[in-house]
Amino acid sequence: MGIVIDSFDTLDLVQAMHKVSNNEINFNKEISIARANEFDAEIQAQYWQDMMLSRDFA
Repeated sequence: MGIVIDSFDTLDLVQAMHKVSNNEINFNKEISIARANEFDAEIQAQYWQDMMLSRDFA
């Protein structure tokens, strides 16, 4: 879904961004958008609420 930068070097990040924007890597925009949507605040809030309500805290 992209490139992982394993350093804090700004140049590494810039080079990775160029690779993505120039389609030099296998990158599917639609898959990335769908995956990112799974982390929407409303979805995550519902997930945590459901999990907390399903636990037996007694």
